[in-house]
Formats: sequence, structure tokens, C-alpha cells
Amino acid sequence: MSPTSRAVLGWISTIAAFFVFLTYIVAMGMASALVTSTQLASDLMSSSGRPALGAFYIYSRDTAFHVPVSLWLLTSVCILIFATCFAAGLRSRDEFFSSLKKLSKAGRITSSSNWLVAMPLISCGLYVVVLIVTSILELGGIPPGSLCDPTINQCPTQARLFAGLAYAPVGEELAYRIITPLGLVIPIRIFWRRLITNQGPSTSKFLSITGLSLLSPERAKRKTGYPTFATNGWRGIHWLEWIFIVISSVLFGLAHIESGGGTNWGVGKVVTAAISGFVIAIVFVAYGAYAAILLHWFFDFYFEISLVGGSTFGGPFSLLPFLFVLTSLIVGALSLLVAIGWVVRRITPRPSPTTYKTPEPEALPIQA
Repeated sequence: MSPTSRAVLGWISTIAAFFVFLTYIVAMGMASALVTSTQLASDLMSSSGRPALGAFYIYSRDTAFHVPVSLWLLTSVCILIFATCFAAGLRSRDEFFSSLKKLSKAGRITSSSNWLVAMPLISCGLYVVVLIVTSILELGGIPPGSLCDPTINQCPTQARLFAGLAYAPVGEELAYRIITPLGLVIPIRIFWRRLITNQGPSTSKFLSITGLSLLSPERAKRKTGYPTFATNGWRGIHWLEWIFIVISSVLFGLAHIESGGGTNWGVGKVVTAAISGFVIAIVFVAYGAYAAILLHWFFDFYFEISLVGGSTFGGPFSLLPFLFVLTSLIVGALSLLVAIGWVVRRITPRPSPTTYKTPEPEALPIQA
């Protein structure tokens, strides 16, 4: 790629990432307004539920809170968690604006990119992939189903749906990524090394690393001296992590058609949810729990905020659902093209450079 093309692509990617980031801010602001000053807030206050608690791939109604919880309180706490995750994302890796500047020069994100610079491109690209796979499955007669089908069972009220989609990124990440073997790979490796070599950290340090690993495997690796994703790229993901990434993705996909789950997803949803779960699991390993929650937030709550907020506030806000979807499609298509181009350049053999040797001048004949 020529320097000019790289510069143009870099600026396009930077503008796209920053614009999507601005829509995140709008969504969070609208979510806060919805739960504080609208009829939805009153409906949430007058409703209660028993959200599921999950860990180690167990996430069902059987493990729900024993005491009903106010849906307003549940939603508000989740919004605060999302805000905390965004704050953590701004400080991850390089600072946000520093990483944007690097993106404008490199033309693509790297393993050292700030999460809130990488997330717009990754989330939108994954969104387009999910739409493409869904279309292919439907053509093949494998329907993805839907979150709610009134012809099959009664749909939840808007307040319950809003609260459920707010809680899903937190509850499901705890059950399928954070409090799972995937979040415990570093302690497992340390424990195994102690069995083999009889060497390892003290008990207090081991417990500290275990807690850190559940929230950020990347930071736990850095603390223990293991290769990290930020420094070593894909080589920073251990083979044991890859195994648990696949396991968590498959189980996450299957969970979407769990009997009695209260939704009407079809078999096709297993495939798309597994694809999303695979990417979210990699993000969890590479960045941490906050990044996995935010990527999950994008798929479950981001679009729901635009739909509810657009219909509630009306006026120019009614265009937000269209704007959010259109932006995701455009940026997602751009991200996929860049990713495909990067893969093609990686797998295409490059001709070995040849060293040209200047021929020596021929000696002139010596005449007597």
C-alpha cells in the first residue's frame, strides 16, 4: 500500500471510529435520561424481577435472585457499570486520542490500540458479519428466530425488555467469560508450574493474581511475566485460552435456544451467537472484562436505547435508530474490507528482493 493510500485510509478509519464513539456517548446519555425522566422510568420503578446469576457456563432461571429486584435499580446499576467500563476503556493501552492519532497514520488498529478506538471498528465489523451469516442461514432454511414472537408466547413489556437487555451484557459475561475457566487460565498455569517445579508466588500473591485474572487476563499476564496480547499480538494468547475461547463460544451459542429461556430464537441463532461469543471471548482475553461487557453492550443494549429513546423523545431523536444502524453498516463494511486486505497481504507470498550487481567494465585490449 502506497503512503498516500495508507494516509487516506487512516483518516477515514479515524473519522469513522470517532463518529461511532460519539454515538456511544449519545446512547449512554439517552439511557440515563430514559431511566430518570420518562414514563419508562416509572414503569421500571413499578416492576420487579429476578435476574439470573451465572458462573462457569451456568446461566438460567434456576440460578436467579431469590428476592425480586426493582427493575429500575437493576437497570440503573447496569448503566453505571457501563459508564465505568467506558471510563476504563478511555484509559486502556494508549490514551484515546493518542491511539486515534496512530490509527490515522497506520490505517488499521493494532494489538496496542486503545479499546474505544478499536471497539467501533470491531463491533461494526462483527455486526455486518452477523447480518451476512444470518442471511446465508435463512437462505439455507435455518431461521435465526426472534427475541420475541407474540404468536408463540407473550412478549415482555417494554420496561422488562429494556431492563433485560441492560442486564444481559453484565450477567452473561459473568457466566460465559469472566467467572469461567477462561478467566482462570493464568492461575491454572501458575498452579501447574508449581506442581512441576515446586516454585511459584506466595499464597497471597496467587490469590491477588487470581482476582486480577478474572477481571483482566492481560494485566495478570503482565504481572506474572507471561506473553501479552499488547506486546506479542496473537502469540500472547495461550493455547489453553484458545480451547476455552472455543468452549465458551459454543456454550454461549447453545444458551440462546435453551429450553425455557423465555425467547424464541431458532437454530440459526446458535451460529451467530457463537460467532459473536468467539470475538467477545478474544476481546476479554486481550483487553479485559470491561471490553467484553462493552462489546456485548453494543449488540444487546446500544440499539435498544436508540429504539426506545427515538420513540420516547421523538423529533430528531426518532432518526437515531436509522442513524445507528446505517453508521454500523458503513463502518462495518469498511472494517471488513480493511481486515480482508490485511489478511490477503499476510498470506500472499512476496517476491524475494534480488540484489543487482553492477557489472564491472570490460578491460580494454592492450595494443602493442
